[in-house]
Amino acid sequence: MLFSLILRPILIAWAIVVMLCAMAVSWSRQVEDQTMAAYWRDLGFDVCDLPCYAGIVPGETDFDDVTGLLAANLPALSNQLLVSNSQVGFTVEGDISADDRRVFLSGGIYYFQGNTRDIRGSVDFPLRWALLRFGAPDCATANPMINPQNDMQILYLYWQGNEGFYWVGVAVFGEHLTFEAQVFDIGASVNRDNLPVCKNPSPMTAWQGAAALWRYR
Repeated sequence: MLFSLILRPILIAWAIVVMLCAMAVSWSRQVEDQTMAAYWRDLGFDVCDLPCYAGIVPGETDFDDVTGLLAANLPALSNQLLVSNSQVGFTVEGDISADDRRVFLSGGIYYFQGNTRDIRGSVDFPLRWALLRFGAPDCATANPMINPQNDMQILYLYWQGNEGFYWVGVAVFGEHLTFEAQVFDIGASVNRDNLPVCKNPSPMTAWQGAAALWRYR
């Protein structure tokens, strides 16, 4: 009887701790979900699915239509477009209120034989966001070049579509890929010579998940 009287408040306290921890985890996930949703929306990724971006499809969209599509589909587009015969440079700024920070995408859209061929942008988000958004990559390749100043290596992950593909570039510090690694580059393009990117003659490997980088070489 005495033992049960002593144990009861301990169990109640433990149940309260577990409940509070669960609430904290749930709240944290909700905040991150809101942050991710704001990121993709504000920087133009919700207009259409990659490899399409802001209504622009590599290999299909006429290059002369690029500036109009950017202006029509990106409310946060900077007015300072850098336009030449070979590319259109642009910047989009987003406001992630859930995370109380400003985010940017600085990108370029590149010309090839009258159409758009490549879309590329500088970004900053964790790899797990890309995996949650796009699913598991179809293939990957590691850049063997190492930055001697900070021991950084680059891993490129690719998703293959019917006529084109898209990718992210991931900065990896050390010898092991983690889901918190930062994505710094995102882009889309058309298949070269009708060859899917994952069939490229350059070294490609299957997606290995969070693994040692040697498995991607």
